[in-house]
Amino acid sequence: MNDNEKISQKANIKKQSYIVNNKSDIIISLDEQFAQPIEKRKKIYEFRKYKLTVEYPNKILEEGLRNKDFNQGLKVSKFAYKINHLYKLVNLIDSKQLKIHHPLGGGSYVFKEKYIDYILEHVPKSDVRISIEAQPNGSPHFGIIVTFLLAFSLAQQKAKTLSYTKEIDKHIDYYKELLRKLNSYSGVVFMIRKQSDFNSHPRMSEVISTIIKEREKIGFLLSPKSKIIALSVAYPQYGLADKYEKKNIYEGNNNVISSCPKLEFNTPLRNFVKGVVYFEDNKDVTVPYSWVRVTGRDYAETYQEQILYKGASILRVNVTELPFILYSLLVIDWSDFKLSKSLYISEGAYGYLKEQDYDYLIDYSSFKRLLVTAD
Repeated sequence: MNDNEKISQKANIKKQSYIVNNKSDIIISLDEQFAQPIEKRKKIYEFRKYKLTVEYPNKILEEGLRNKDFNQGLKVSKFAYKINHLYKLVNLIDSKQLKIHHPLGGGSYVFKEKYIDYILEHVPKSDVRISIEAQPNGSPHFGIIVTFLLAFSLAQQKAKTLSYTKEIDKHIDYYKELLRKLNSYSGVVFMIRKQSDFNSHPRMSEVISTIIKEREKIGFLLSPKSKIIALSVAYPQYGLADKYEKKNIYEGNNNVISSCPKLEFNTPLRNFVKGVVYFEDNKDVTVPYSWVRVTGRDYAETYQEQILYKGASILRVNVTELPFILYSLLVIDWSDFKLSKSLYISEGAYGYLKEQDYDYLIDYSSFKRLLVTAD
């Protein structure tokens, strides 16, 4: 057995002797200048500005690099993490190998580290409002939280940015709590709007009339199966909606006659209407702000190319002026498909997550308990 094999064997033994606790252990990146003192065991605490365990003015051991400064309140970082274990890779992974595992893809070649600048350069007005959406037929799951985090993070990059969310109703308290928490972290202002508020937009009537006029083409594009636009007619007294517009009567090219004035849209049509309405706002000089949209990555690529951009061109909208859309990371399950809200709100779905104490991924009340623990 050569020396490298002996070292590798020892490393494996050490690795097996410590079980990572997903509720207390974290993974962070360190610059080499900070990693070296840890490797030499001169630095036994990692100092950060965000809280996990020990907070000043609580005291830590005086022995160790910068420990005394922390105890005396001289460090900007007020939180100290004890370094309990140290492992060193036998075979180091260089930057070239890392790029193989996480290569630049698509737009990354264009944007690289200047993505925020690119977004802000492609909005026509200096004031920006960010639109994020949630369909509240269940608790905010981890994918929604990631999308909200991305929106607030983007808003933080520009002091005057406001973050908007909409169509929140049934689980309003969870969403309000999440938004207030993000506001406390970022200082970004938010506003909650319901579907009825969006429907009252001054451009809505004009946009809907145009869609009705082109309903055969738009319906064929957005609803391949039914070939009709899913302009739902809601009946609040019965809790029902005419999902496939079967009770709608069209008068001429621009009007729809319904027994109830409350209109709703299915997801593809809502995405389409929202894009066109925000386009009208962005080009209207009397509207003092521009829209940027933030949504989940499952609504990227073909979804927007076929449904939004082709549909907008049918309405003779200049697609190059549609609002910029920023997509959040996709949270996937064991099958490599997205964490599905339509499944987790079904009885018994994702039961294995609860059995393994991962229910925080689908239930905000469980996720909230983790926040309390971290705070």
